[in-house]
Amino acid sequence: MAEPEDRPSVTEVLRRADEGWSSFRATVRALPEDAWDEPVPGDGWTRRKMLNHIRVWHEVTARRLRYFRETGERPPSPGDEDTINAQAAADADLRTRAMILADLDASYGRLLEEVRQLRDEQLTAHGSWPVAVVADNTWGHYEEHRADLAEP
Repeated sequence: MAEPEDRPSVTEVLRRADEGWSSFRATVRALPEDAWDEPVPGDGWTRRKMLNHIRVWHEVTARRLRYFRETGERPPSPGDEDTINAQAAADADLRTRAMILADLDASYGRLLEEVRQLRDEQLTAHGSWPVAVVADNTWGHYEEHRADLAEP
């Protein structure tokens, strides 16, 4: 899990997410279409599968933040991560490059909208869980998968 800052503001969390997304998104958009189905190092996924995985975790995070915002409670686990990742990988084969690009942008927008609706003091609730979940599924996640986008 990415380390949250001591007392970040919503503005700071949005800035960090946007910086990570801007760089990651530019790299993704620059990938030639024929590179989307090449395997990424180590896990046997293709870039298409990995990028759909990013989209799915944006969605999961947005739903979890909405639950937190509406209830004040830490949301239940979204389920088994391996199962979620396997479904994201399988679903990727049904999506075109254009669909994945559009869905990545839309899912990121939904995640940001949930962050924007939080108050600064909510970010430190539950041991700073809101900051950690955003970090893990935005800037930390993009950095984790940056090497997967490198041309061989």
